[in-house]
Amino acid sequence: TYGGGVRCANGSSPALINCSFEGNFAATNGGGLHCRDYSSPTVDGCSFIGNSAGQDGGGLGCYSNSSPIVLNCGVESNTATYAGGGMRIESSSPELVGCFFGDNSAWMGGGVRVDTSMAAFVDCTFDRATFYNVDFDRTIFSNNSFIISAEMVSPDLNS
Repeated sequence: TYGGGVRCANGSSPALINCSFEGNFAATNGGGLHCRDYSSPTVDGCSFIGNSAGQDGGGLGCYSNSSPIVLNCGVESNTATYAGGGMRIESSSPELVGCFFGDNSAWMGGGVRVDTSMAAFVDCTFDRATFYNVDFDRTIFSNNSFIISAEMVSPDLNS
C-alpha cells in the first residue's frame, strides 16, 4: 500500500541514480517513491512520470522524519486523490535541488503539499504548480523559477 515503485523505511539510505519511476500505483501514499521512518535516500537524475497514489504523494511521499536528497529529477504528470500530486512532505526534511515539477494534480496541492516539515527547494522549476499549506517558516525556496503559473494556497483557519 506504500511506495508503488520503491519504499524506503527504518533508516534505509539507498542511492537511486538515473532511475525511471513510471506508471506506479500506491493504494495509500508515495506512488513512485515512499520515504519514512528516518530513511535518507539519495535520488539523483530520476524521473517520476505518471505515478499515482490513492491518498497522498503521487510522485513522491516523505513522512515520519525522512530526509531524502533529491537532485536533478523530473516530477511530471503524477496524481494523488487527496494531497501532493507531485510530492507530499509531512514531518520530514527533504532537500530538492535542480528538480522540475510540472502538470501534477491532487485535490490539495497539485504540485507540492508541505506540513510540519523543514523542506528546501533550490534551483527548481515549477510549471502549472499549486502548493498547499506550505509552512513558509520552515520551507526554503531559493533561486527557483515558475514557468506558467504557481499558486500558494493556505487554508483560512477562520472559516
